[in-house]
Amino acid sequence: ELVKSLISLGKSEGVEFLTDTAATELFIADGKITGVKTKSGTYTAQYVISNTDTAHLESLFSDKEMRMFDESYWE
Repeated sequence: ELVKSLISLGKSEGVEFLTDTAATELFIADGKITGVKTKSGTYTAQYVISNTDTAHLESLFSDKEMRMFDESYWE
């Protein structure tokens, strides 16, 4: 019920939720995620919520310098 309520509140405030949509790249500017690229298009965003592990999330960063760990850390 909590998640449904948060989604309902977000939608009432104009939030767009993309579910079951895999990100292929995350765009970063000034140390913040500013957009998401998917197979169906590119989206700009003030906020991005991700439901994935850190290793996968960082692998999508357009700016590799923003990664907290290098790829060998996750092997």
